[in-house]
Amino acid sequence: SLRFEGFNDPWEQRKLGEFAALYKESIPTPSEGHYRLGVRSHGRGTFLEWVAPGKQIGETVMQKVKADNLVVNIVFAWEHAVAITSPSDEKALVSHRFPQYKFDHSVYPPFIGLLILDEVFRHHLWLSSPSGAGRNKTLRQDEMLEYKFLLPGLEEQRAVSSFFSKLDSLIALHQRERLSTR
Repeated sequence: SLRFEGFNDPWEQRKLGEFAALYKESIPTPSEGHYRLGVRSHGRGTFLEWVAPGKQIGETVMQKVKADNLVVNIVFAWEHAVAITSPSDEKALVSHRFPQYKFDHSVYPPFIGLLILDEVFRHHLWLSSPSGAGRNKTLRQDEMLEYKFLLPGLEEQRAVSSFFSKLDSLIALHQRERLSTR
């Protein structure tokens, strides 16, 4: 395995439920309209959608979204509908079908954002979502929380995340340059 210079502590295997806990900040469903957060399948992040007054779902209580949380669409988790929330997501609300998990101080959310994209984690979500009617397979959250991640120390998590963030930016820059020369 490759390591960044200065890091040689062993990585530790930890269950998701050991460093993430259910996060809830409930409010009555607004009648004047609100933004709703959605989670794209295949690990493609979140999106916001305006819910006009009178178009609310039948829920009387919604949850505020908090940045740096793991959010899961429990109906489509088996399709890898998971993401880490961003600060721009904080203006949105979610129903009980989109539980959020807050991380303790031992993990760096952008690092977990890399790990949740792994195909083995997606398979675990699929196994944790028993069959239902049609494509609807509701995630058993208790089973999801049993998944074991291999974690380095916090500073190494930051270094790895920074490396991949810079790499993603470089790839995006080269893609834009390539498109502009066509």
